[in-house]
Amino acid sequence: MKHSRTILSVVMVSLLCIPLLSFVIPGTSVTDGVGGNNLRNLPIIANSISYTPHAPISINNDTDFVTQLWPGSGIDGDPYVISGLNITADAICIEIHDTAAYFEISECLLSSDAMSTFNGIYLENATNGKITNCTITLHEDGILVEESSLCTFTYNNITGNHYGFWFTDSENCTLTYNTDVNNDYGDYRLEQVSWFNLTGNEAHSWLNDGFSLSGTDNCTLIDNLAITRDRGFFLYESEDDFLERNTASSNTDRGFGILNSVSITLTDNIAQNSELGFILENTESCTLIGNTALNIHSEGYYLEYANYTVLDKNDATNNGQGFFLCKSKRCNFTENTALNNSGGVGIGLELVDDCILSGNTAHKNYDGIFMWTASGCSLTDNTVTNSTRYGIGLGDGSEANSVTLNHLGNNTVSNAHDDGDSNYWDNNYYDDYSGEGTYSIPGDAGSVDNHPHLWGTLPTTPTSTNGTLPDLQVVMILGLIAVVVVVAIIYIKIKR
Repeated sequence: MKHSRTILSVVMVSLLCIPLLSFVIPGTSVTDGVGGNNLRNLPIIANSISYTPHAPISINNDTDFVTQLWPGSGIDGDPYVISGLNITADAICIEIHDTAAYFEISECLLSSDAMSTFNGIYLENATNGKITNCTITLHEDGILVEESSLCTFTYNNITGNHYGFWFTDSENCTLTYNTDVNNDYGDYRLEQVSWFNLTGNEAHSWLNDGFSLSGTDNCTLIDNLAITRDRGFFLYESEDDFLERNTASSNTDRGFGILNSVSITLTDNIAQNSELGFILENTESCTLIGNTALNIHSEGYYLEYANYTVLDKNDATNNGQGFFLCKSKRCNFTENTALNNSGGVGIGLELVDDCILSGNTAHKNYDGIFMWTASGCSLTDNTVTNSTRYGIGLGDGSEANSVTLNHLGNNTVSNAHDDGDSNYWDNNYYDDYSGEGTYSIPGDAGSVDNHPHLWGTLPTTPTSTNGTLPDLQVVMILGLIAVVVVVAIIYIKIKR
């Protein structure tokens, strides 16, 4: 009897522990619920800083740091320090020119009594600078940097200026965890710069672009957030830039725009609740991997004159259209998902040549996959279900395309449709195939699949992995179930 009560207690405790695993286990990441991006708690600049009123500061060479009696020796680990100042002026508050010494500007409040036509901080031909925990408002540019290098900008709050940050002709600078709010014409503007790193910065503006890059190369943007009126992230005439885990939300234009650029890589970024998602125009050799377009009014992904683009494992859900590629050649679509884009196609191609679509999933779109005036394209191993019209459709002017080994089911008008010419259909799976003979493809082309297969079991609705239990929680649940089973077996043996 004593053993029975003990074992029963263990069973009850084990069962009671299972619901607790629905909560986040200490030490695991809390996410924003879209794409699994970690939420960031940016540090709050303390309002209790006791600022010292000061006149505007002008440094024109390394010697000025010494003659103006700024503390420090100007070397790495002991920079000259300008700190704790309140400079309120219709002028450049702090300007530094032609320096190589290490310096730091920290915990300063830079403002003006009214909107100024001058800059808050201006660096020109400066190196080894560090600007941190400063608040800048009511100036032309919060921070303007020209022809400078090896400078870092951290935890600054740039609010209510015409521009937030503006960098030109500079290299090897780092921006980390800065916040720009309501700067009139743009928050982060980079022109003709290289090897910049922007991580964890935020742009909140109902007036213009969040992050604008022009003529840049080898720049990296990671974990940045843009909630802006116009464009979230915009790259123009740039090359070899890398964007990862950035989020663009509530943009009246596009979340991510790439124009006249080469070899841009976008990985695990999110565009949501905006007019347009990811837009590539006049680009070449760009790569999009693991990105998400969610609740976009128009196209989740729109690519025009975007030759040699690779799209792999991207997601388009609840948009006007999912993916649309036009006037391009030799692009690869692999393992992308288009879900519930009811206003148009899941994946659409127009005026394209020699593109490959493989392993993609389209579910609950108007058309699953549709091509207009496309030639030499290969569609293989795609799964298309529950379309309002066609599963896979080839429009007038589409010729010499290959459609093989695709799975097509429960598409309302027809699983397949072909109005083109000389397209090759073979070895596809259809849920409405009789099981005997060939399968005639509806449409003006008169195409026939000579080796069709019956697709008997339709898959369940594709779902996002967001919100699923972490692997550790699954393991713990299975472990607890195993404990319950083992204890029950022991209990039965004791009873006997």
